[in-house]
Amino acid sequence: MINKLNQEYQYFLKLGDTARKLVVSFSLYSIAESLILLFTNTYIWRQTNDFTTLSIYNIVYFAAIPIGFYLNGFILRSIGLKKATIIGSLMRGIIPIITVFLITNNLSILTVLAIANGIGVGLYWANRNFLEYDSIEAESRIYFYSLLTFTTTLTTVIASLIVGWFIAINTTNFLKSVNLAYAIVLVFSGFTVLASMLVFRGMEVVSPKITKSWKGFSSYSISWLRTLLFTLIYGLTQGIMWVIPGALILNLIGDERNVGDLQAIAAIISALMGYYIGKKAKTADKTKLLLIGVISFILGAFCLIISYNAAGLIIFLISYSFSGVFLAIITNPIWFEGIDANSNKDSDRSNYFLDLEIFLNIGRVLGMLLLIIFIHLSTNEAALKTTPLLLAVSQIGLIYFAIKLANQNQSQEKVIELDRG
Repeated sequence: MINKLNQEYQYFLKLGDTARKLVVSFSLYSIAESLILLFTNTYIWRQTNDFTTLSIYNIVYFAAIPIGFYLNGFILRSIGLKKATIIGSLMRGIIPIITVFLITNNLSILTVLAIANGIGVGLYWANRNFLEYDSIEAESRIYFYSLLTFTTTLTTVIASLIVGWFIAINTTNFLKSVNLAYAIVLVFSGFTVLASMLVFRGMEVVSPKITKSWKGFSSYSISWLRTLLFTLIYGLTQGIMWVIPGALILNLIGDERNVGDLQAIAAIISALMGYYIGKKAKTADKTKLLLIGVISFILGAFCLIISYNAAGLIIFLISYSFSGVFLAIITNPIWFEGIDANSNKDSDRSNYFLDLEIFLNIGRVLGMLLLIIFIHLSTNEAALKTTPLLLAVSQIGLIYFAIKLANQNQSQEKVIELDRG
């Protein structure tokens, strides 16, 4: 066992010093991210008991993220990359705390908070993209993201399990207030964000040159347009699944303790398998990994329709978590390969990142709008039951564009080899 762990550690050391620190920092940040996402949505659901309000909050939140990316271009001209990342992280930690302490179901107030939250997330991810792109070698991207997905999943498991039990126990025995319990959880998330930022101390990073925040779409090449359409479908999935897992658990089971328990079961299985497969996978295996993830999602969604109860929900959550792991492993490498193939200037990268973020969040907003339409055309139960399967089938589009991009990259590599010959 010790020898095996030592082998894994030696493999880990093959990453550069900055990349290793990023794994630690992002793993800590993921604790806060997962708690903020899960319990902010369940908190708003408890306050309003209205899918439309919850969906509008998330639509505004998604729409504000590209604004953060855009503003980051101006910020980077004044301060360094590390400081800009810290500003975004602090906003991400503080705004959800304010949301819970206000104890409001007023849509106008929630909209303002969603905008602030989205801008903070945009600032953080804009700079995180730069850090990842500059610090990870192309041939190490699959390993880096499989390792990062593994570590972030494990930290999320522990946090979700503990917090789920904390809320369930304290609201019945000690605190007697679900709002206070939610506030404590989100304050803890804020401190975790601060801890993730401490890792940046001593990290040597080069701030990118930004000449213009956004100058229109970066490229109209076929490969870049395919990358953007891939991103759009990926965002569609994220937008709908942002809300549905928590809503399903509360609808079928009923308390946050079970939210933490079910998330933990699904995450442990997917993290172990994802890391094992991702470590052995090569860059050329991205499409195969994506195919495994999409098939898993379709099977899980089909089980939920057949068995709309706690057992069917467990199968679906495990399948979705397993699918999410493989999407997380291959998505960034696909994006970065698209930038590699189309960008030839350092200053272009911010523009490409913003392109991706715009399409990602258009997809997320479309996903939320579709969910609202399904709910109004049917019932909450019918929408929760059928939407995952419709969404899973739509992911066949991810496979189509991934195959097209892979074939195009192979053709470009052959041309380069012929030129060298």
